[in-house]
Amino acid sequence: MVEVGGPATLAQSIRAGVPGAHIALIGVLAGFSGEVPTSEAVSNNRDMVRALEGFVWRPVVDRSYHLEEIADAIVWQKSRQHFGKLCLSY
Repeated sequence: MVEVGGPATLAQSIRAGVPGAHIALIGVLAGFSGEVPTSEAVSNNRDMVRALEGFVWRPVVDRSYHLEEIADAIVWQKSRQHFGKLCLSY
């Protein structure tokens, strides 16, 4: 979405965008100052947060290492072959 109206229409453009939308501010017709309605920008996330609160979240653990094996864990992580978290225990 391209926003050219400046501070007068920025909140409206934010409300019109879907979550994850990109808004490009073009020009400086209204000058270099003005309010940025941050509450408008994050209000669309509330419904998503409410929906996600109903889930039981458990991290995906790829491998577990003892603290003495931390070098092996780092090598495995650097290989980018892991899927999920690497855990260290002591």
